[in-house]
Amino acid sequence: MNRGRCIRLRGRIPLKGPLLRPPTAPPDGYTLLLGSSGSLTINPVFSPLATIDPLRDFSYTSLMSSVPMVLSVHPSVPARSVQEFIALAKARPGRLTMGSAGV
Repeated sequence: MNRGRCIRLRGRIPLKGPLLRPPTAPPDGYTLLLGSSGSLTINPVFSPLATIDPLRDFSYTSLMSSVPMVLSVHPSVPARSVQEFIALAKARPGRLTMGSAGV
């Protein structure tokens, strides 16, 4: 839709690590952030350095994509469902480890 303005998109990658602080761009409607679930939801929970609040610091405009998530465990883990895995993790605090692609 043309609203009489020319829009030029410029890709910049100013971050050299996780998004831990709110962006410094003015809230003028001209700056967009393309974020992922890692930078906007996981990092604020697990990083003690994070000062962002995704609901306070951002106005969400659109869902761009949806990525399926997979939870897999070694066959020796005695859990056959997500509910069983959560119960196992609660019963064994600090004894389970995890890995992810980038968090």
